[in-house]
Amino acid sequence: MARGVRARGASSQGLRITDPDAPFDEKAAARAFGLPADGRALATLRARQKADIGAFVDETMKGPKAAKGDIFYDRIDPDQARRIEPHLATYLGRDHNLKHAVRVIDRDAVRHILKEHGADRIPIKPDDIHHAPEVLRTGELVSVHQNDGKEVMILRRKLVDKNWLYVGESIRGSGLERIRRPTLSVKSMYWTEGPSQ
Repeated sequence: MARGVRARGASSQGLRITDPDAPFDEKAAARAFGLPADGRALATLRARQKADIGAFVDETMKGPKAAKGDIFYDRIDPDQARRIEPHLATYLGRDHNLKHAVRVIDRDAVRHILKEHGADRIPIKPDDIHHAPEVLRTGELVSVHQNDGKEVMILRRKLVDKNWLYVGESIRGSGLERIRRPTLSVKSMYWTEGPSQ
């Protein structure tokens, strides 16, 4: 059985996710969730990922505003990591190996997204946040840049329901040479109008 961990800051209900330390094994992960280990396993795991993020967002909305916590929801694809790494060197002064990077979303990011972008022309709704993994996994790379807070941001977008959904993530932590595993943390998310027909 694949090792699993409970999301930090999660309720006792358990938001189960794949252990970020274990190598990804689709069949073992499927068995850990009690799913058939066949070709549909990854699609089923992705659906479960959406449900876990949805539950995390709901819990964040209902919980106290000072509550902290995050959920590890994915790992970066090695091919995607190789394409992003040269852009990071531009800002961070040296190459970074993102091959084993994990992706997280925390409660502060959920609150920021809903507060800052919930009143946009196309407002972000709590149910939209579950699209973040898909946008980051399969969306086009828009930019790698440094924001005002000097964090290196990776911005991706994907056409979802005829509009562009943008998701920005940053490399968590300072002194990246000292951290064991890079962590890509969702920071922002917003909609813009899609191409007109």
